[in-house]
Amino acid sequence: MKKSITCVIVAILLMTGNVVSYACPSIFSFTYSSDERQLSLQIFSEHFKDDVEANYNRWNGITSNCNISTLYKNTGGIDYGADIKVKDDYVTTGTLLGVCRAIKNGQIVSYSTQNIDYCDIYLTVNVLGNTSWYNYTNRSRTITHEIGHALGLSHLPTSNCSHRAIMRQTKDPLHSIYITENDRNSLIAKWN
Repeated sequence: MKKSITCVIVAILLMTGNVVSYACPSIFSFTYSSDERQLSLQIFSEHFKDDVEANYNRWNGITSNCNISTLYKNTGGIDYGADIKVKDDYVTTGTLLGVCRAIKNGQIVSYSTQNIDYCDIYLTVNVLGNTSWYNYTNRSRTITHEIGHALGLSHLPTSNCSHRAIMRQTKDPLHSIYITENDRNSLIAKWN
């Protein structure tokens, strides 16, 4: 209840123009080792390469301080040292759609680590590729969500502030496939 009240109060203050802020920011504190704000993405995924290519730039243009400006595709498995690497995951159990992992010195690290080397995004082939989830909407939603993590966004709190946000943790078909205002505000909070 306390979180909901706080979000409502902040939203009211925003509407009145009394605060330069917004409701429900949701960010990780990690930073990339190269202090550049123009990131690169490499597609290693064979199953979802067309979907990644169609959706990787949805986050671009929200803030000039963070864009995915370089895309490496069809690289024959050669690692070009991209900031974000999208791969297939062949987990055979569970219902996980995708996962993003921060990597430093070849090790998975916490999202509070400074100067990470890159983020690995794994898209789960047996879940996203099965008949009930194999549609463009669900693949697009998952890819955009996981790239949001690679850009430093955590899951938005489950409240009225984020019920349709792309960064909400859910398989609920009613949540947005588009980046919402709360998602945009979180990206701006992270990178500005």
